[in-house]
Amino acid sequence: METVVFDNGSDYISDAVRNFCSKTGIQIETCAPRDPNGKPHIERFFKTLNHQLIHILKGTTFSNPMDRGDYLSSKYASVTMETLKSHVFEWLEKDYHIRIHRGFGRTPFHAWEESAKDHLPLTFPEEDLEIIARSVIERSINHGRIQFENQHWYSHALAMLEQQLGTHGLPDKVKVYVDELNLDRLYVEDPRSPGDFIQADSTRPEYTRGLSLYEHKKICQEIKNQGRADLRKLPPFAWERARWELWKKIVEDGEAYANKQIGRLTDGKKRKLLNTDKKIMKQTEDLPEPPDALEFPSEDDINEASVNDSMENGHIGQESGESPIGTTNNPKKIQPEKRSFEVQRIIRNINK
Repeated sequence: METVVFDNGSDYISDAVRNFCSKTGIQIETCAPRDPNGKPHIERFFKTLNHQLIHILKGTTFSNPMDRGDYLSSKYASVTMETLKSHVFEWLEKDYHIRIHRGFGRTPFHAWEESAKDHLPLTFPEEDLEIIARSVIERSINHGRIQFENQHWYSHALAMLEQQLGTHGLPDKVKVYVDELNLDRLYVEDPRSPGDFIQADSTRPEYTRGLSLYEHKKICQEIKNQGRADLRKLPPFAWERARWELWKKIVEDGEAYANKQIGRLTDGKKRKLLNTDKKIMKQTEDLPEPPDALEFPSEDDINEASVNDSMENGHIGQESGESPIGTTNNPKKIQPEKRSFEVQRIIRNINK
């Protein structure tokens, strides 16, 4: 990209994004606040993505509560983030990129190929992007280590660099590149040769592997709340135990926190909404799972009990494809997926 157009979200105006764009030669422009016309093509693309993919996956919340109706999204939710990413990439490559675009009358794939001949896109090695696409902080090197948020990262090369900083008139502090989603390692830019980086590994790899900065700060707060003021003198495995206790608390307090958030967002009307959800849950307790993602329900996917219930209430179910929980006049009873239902029951029992 030569230019990116951002809104004023905190993620986009952060030092990490500005540093990345500076390193890759990308220019930044910001659009006016609360003005969707600043990036209309992106807004339109999100609408296409939602209608053609997201809202046909199991567990979708649809565009709004009116579209959602009585469909119990939380009951049928079964798509992980990794699965969702794979669906999005598959949809882009096999559908969106090769479909005629109404805006310019061509497929995006062929339009890109033709434009790329005149404007060669910049490319970078993946390992370089993995280093520079991080938050940047300044720290001093102490005995070959970088200290950040009560943790340490060490490298023999840093120890050698530390000895030369004072003798060559270089600054005492160095630029440190931190991945806020994984604190297992960080990179230090060599002030003697800008653009070269030194890898430093965590001195607590069992604790920091896959650890996000947000999670780590929560753990530090929990430890402080327990009266352990001096974090550097903690007993062995104290950090690992604190991380386990944090996740245990998240599970145990999940329902209470969720109810509090619902109350705040619904202006005190949460009880009515919760009772409605419980009523829907009871009515749909024996319904089978909807079909797999990216597939519309067929006649074989409809439970006979659901059809009987619809006929008793004096209405005919919607046609196949209109709703993830539609009905049909030619049902065939199937066995629902036991595993997902067992997970739902376990979660409900824990919450009770």
